[in-house]
Amino acid sequence: MATAIVLSENRGEMEVAASPFLYASMVVFGLSDYETSYLLFALVSLLALVAAILLLCRHLLVPFHWTLVLLTIVASQFEPLSSDVRVGNINQLHLAAVVGASLLVSPGRRHLASFAAGTLLGFAAALKPNVLLVPVFLLVGLWLDGRRASAAAFLAGLLASTAAAFAGAAAFFGGWKCWLAWRDVLPTLLTARYGVAQGNFGLAALVHQAVGVDVSAVILLLLLFLLASALWRSRRNPAGTPAGSESGRAGLLLAGLGCAFMILSGPYVWIHYFVLALPLGAYVFFRPDFGLPRTAGFVAFGLLLVSTTLVQTVAPEAFVLQALLLDLPVLVIAGLGLRDLARRAQPAPSRPQDPGSRPPGLCYVPRENEAVSGGIREQYTIRDLTP
Repeated sequence: MATAIVLSENRGEMEVAASPFLYASMVVFGLSDYETSYLLFALVSLLALVAAILLLCRHLLVPFHWTLVLLTIVASQFEPLSSDVRVGNINQLHLAAVVGASLLVSPGRRHLASFAAGTLLGFAAALKPNVLLVPVFLLVGLWLDGRRASAAAFLAGLLASTAAAFAGAAAFFGGWKCWLAWRDVLPTLLTARYGVAQGNFGLAALVHQAVGVDVSAVILLLLLFLLASALWRSRRNPAGTPAGSESGRAGLLLAGLGCAFMILSGPYVWIHYFVLALPLGAYVFFRPDFGLPRTAGFVAFGLLLVSTTLVQTVAPEAFVLQALLLDLPVLVIAGLGLRDLARRAQPAPSRPQDPGSRPPGLCYVPRENEAVSGGIREQYTIRDLTP
């Protein structure tokens, strides 16, 4: 319905925001007829979605039966996913790229994994720049954590894939003019204004409809300020409580915040863009601590998953209510994510391992799990492994 409204208000025309690389990439699905090509694209997108959720839940240590429950709810009740399938968009592919890259930059992996993560996100952003904040946030996170070699490998992969995407699209269209034309049309896309009734469900669109002022840039600057404050606070308190956002999951947290910031500040946020809220939503839903933050994350993620479908069943044209029931949960999970980021413990600076610093045959092994305020703290004991 939103697409029909947009077409009727623009003399049957619709601006195209996708990059030349996206159109060049779609040639791999160009089979003999449209129906077969669409079916193949939908199948690849579905496999990407399932893989992303399985990897996401595995990284968050979610039991397999709860993973199946989440998959079932997302597939049957999550209206943004249904919209993404109907319009043939690429948010499921973006979701897989975001989750995969955030796991590839986990501590303990080789620099080649960081290069692969940068390559993956470079191609994803070249397809459509909705995920542009994700590689920026991950690069900053790697640098601040003192993983300079991994940051350099990530940046190298990002630049290499971006250059390959530009060159590939130029070769497909027979020159660089395709990118120049896309550059020229971008200002027109950014100045056009679609309201909530046209399917623009972003927070900036809601505020614009209420007060008549474009606050996209203001919201983005405010969110970036809050992110910088959270990073500064975490570095000022290196002994802070991890609260589930230990270094192994910091990449997922930063990637999820990048997606949430896009949803909250973007001038155009169609309903299928909310598929990218799943990583941060799952992060706060399966958080290890208890109390009000756990309850808030539980309620927010639940509303994000099912509220829009329920509202569309009762009042399909209540666009403002649908937008509110999507934006408010994303706002809550973004706040919880920033809270965890501010409280996470920073890793100690890396230093060469002294072979003589630890007696041979001794290692640290978990002794017990002790529930504490703000999470689970592992207690350790020393065990002699000498034969």
